Amino acid sequence: MKREDRVCDLCYFKLKGLWPLHVMEKKGDPRDAAAQKAQGVRDIKAHTEGAQKIGYLYCRKGGKGGWVRQWLQLKDLALYFFKAHEDVKACDSKPLPGYNVGEASKNEARDREWVIKVFHSTLKSDLLFLSAESEEDYLSWMDSLSKATRGEK
Repeated sequence: MKREDRVCDLCYFKLKGLWPLHVMEKKGDPRDAAAQKAQGVRDIKAHTEGAQKIGYLYCRKGGKGGWVRQWLQLKDLALYFFKAHEDVKACDSKPLPGYNVGEASKNEARDREWVIKVFHSTLKSDLLFLSAESEEDYLSWMDSLSKATRGEK
């Protein structure tokens, strides 16, 4: 597994302790260049063999806007977003190592139950909220996402 296919430079260096935070602030966010390379990463079908978890969840990105029902696929430590389960290409992706997963507060959940908060420890504006339709789905997704953020499959 090549590191550049799984996490952004910022997360890789942070996880490995190879690049001090003050150096990152001076050089800028290396994720800008990585975002251009990531376009090919989205060339994945909604139903791919080897996915750790798949299913519909309600998503809210950045803590703003309303909830959108999307098909999600967790594969190779990355979360892929699709508009529907029939899609042949992901509309977005997020490599999870370097992120944290926890239960959203009542204020963050906005009247929804079983809400997972995915957030980056240094990029405070990089927020993602995922809402399951049942407690069973919530616990299953929470477990799978937690493992992926730690680099486990």
